[in-house]
Amino acid sequence: MKTNLENIAKKNADEMARFLILMDNLGICCYCSFKQDSKECKEHPCKIGIIGWLEQEDK
Repeated sequence: MKTNLENIAKKNADEMARFLILMDNLGICCYCSFKQDSKECKEHPCKIGIIGWLEQEDK
């Protein structure tokens, strides 16, 4: 028998998954919330990775 907390966690996970799928279908980046094909998203650390971002910060 599942506890209430387990049921709530499962429901929240299902809702989050639906939200992320919707964002992807709309072309919105799940990390930075910019449009995926925008200049802002392409330059954002989520696209180049944390190492690339740190290297840019050193310049």
